[in-house]
Amino acid sequence: MAILAAMAAAAGAARALPSIGVGEDVRPWLTLGAAVLAATLVAGWGRVTRILELFPA
Repeated sequence: MAILAAMAAAAGAARALPSIGVGEDVRPWLTLGAAVLAATLVAGWGRVTRILELFPA
C-alpha cells in the first residue's frame, strides 16, 4: 500500500508542479519528497526505511 501511495503522489506531483510554475531544476526533488511523504503517512517511517534499505547505495 505504501508503494502505491508513493507512486500516486509522484504522478500527481509530476503533473501538478509544472502547472504551478516550479522550475525544472527542483521538480525531481519535490516529486521524490511527495512520494516519500505519502509513503510515510500511509505506512509509517519504520516501514519506509525498510523499503529504502532494499535499494543499492
